Amino acid sequence: MEFCIISPIAGLERYATLSKTHLLLPQLDHISGYREFYQKCQKTGDFLILDNGAYEGCHDWYHLVKCIEIYKPNVVALPDYMLQDWDKTVAEATRFLDRYYDQFPWVKWMFIPQAKPNDIMGWVFGLEVMMRDERVSWIGLARVLTYAITSDPMMRVSCARTIQRMWPHIKLHALGMSKGSVEELNALRAMTHVNSIDSNAPVWRGWMGYKFDRNVQDWAEIPVDYNCPIPPNNDYILHNLEVVGVDVSCLRPGIDPQQQAVSSS
Repeated sequence: MEFCIISPIAGLERYATLSKTHLLLPQLDHISGYREFYQKCQKTGDFLILDNGAYEGCHDWYHLVKCIEIYKPNVVALPDYMLQDWDKTVAEATRFLDRYYDQFPWVKWMFIPQAKPNDIMGWVFGLEVMMRDERVSWIGLARVLTYAITSDPMMRVSCARTIQRMWPHIKLHALGMSKGSVEELNALRAMTHVNSIDSNAPVWRGWMGYKFDRNVQDWAEIPVDYNCPIPPNNDYILHNLEVVGVDVSCLRPGIDPQQQAVSSS
């Protein structure tokens, strides 16, 4: 399973390049350096998954289309509405496919089932409806499955297992780590059809001085500042990336973060 490393702009060259699979956030397209970095990744053959921005409250589908044109991603997340009626997401995703499927023939389309809190059956209904649409070849497993739609911290693992059994041709992407759970991460990694997971936690939490350890649940909720300067010490970041299975050996031999950032620009 590939780990998509999400980082503030100043750390993209240093940290995001440790993976060849990336999750792009359309709401960051306007920030200087973001577009240039991921366009370079696309040209060198990296695998790009374009998120839709809905988790952050962005429902600008016109901008999503513009980002498809700009980045030419391999996979695109269809519109979804977090923790709203399951059929609202199904209807919007279907409308989007009807309008843009033929316009972007190289794209693989990811459906992200949604439902209201505590409505796991609604989530299942939405999934089943969209699995009848042959244009969908990826499913995105949102982390709200583990703490809002249900209270089961391993629900994404259970859903991935069911999807793997019923629709073996479908690939899966886990959208974000669930409250920093390495246990869930490792269980998802053990499944052959879970292609990737993304998270800003390893880099951003390390940036703020937090490490993946037994106190991970006590982390303060600090929104990512994508414009902040690179920190003077990256030991916590490297520790966190190693914990989630990223090889950081190329950054271990005492390289100064500031020098690395300058040489990579």
